[in-house]
Amino acid sequence: MTTARRYEPATVTIKEGDTVTFSNTSEEPHSVTAYEGRIPAGARYFSTGGFSTEEMARDNVSGGLVQKGDAFEVTLTKPGVYEYFCVPHENQGMKGEIVVEG
Repeated sequence: MTTARRYEPATVTIKEGDTVTFSNTSEEPHSVTAYEGRIPAGARYFSTGGFSTEEMARDNVSGGLVQKGDAFEVTLTKPGVYEYFCVPHENQGMKGEIVVEG
């Protein structure tokens, strides 16, 4: 998560069962929030703040923010594409995807 309000890299490819770490190197807080309808069927939903749905994450923005110097990790065990975004900066294009290969 960068000061340019981007995830770098925007697309990451991992193996099934790998963990992705999102580190906030920006001066401002960001979130990592999965699009509920854009993750593989049956996959576990993820978001900073531990919310279980996208709606909950959108309704409590401050509860899901990652501050400068902090990190968020997610382990993905189901192959497919996981799309995610930053709630406060979604409209500015802060989006990314994780491709999980089986």
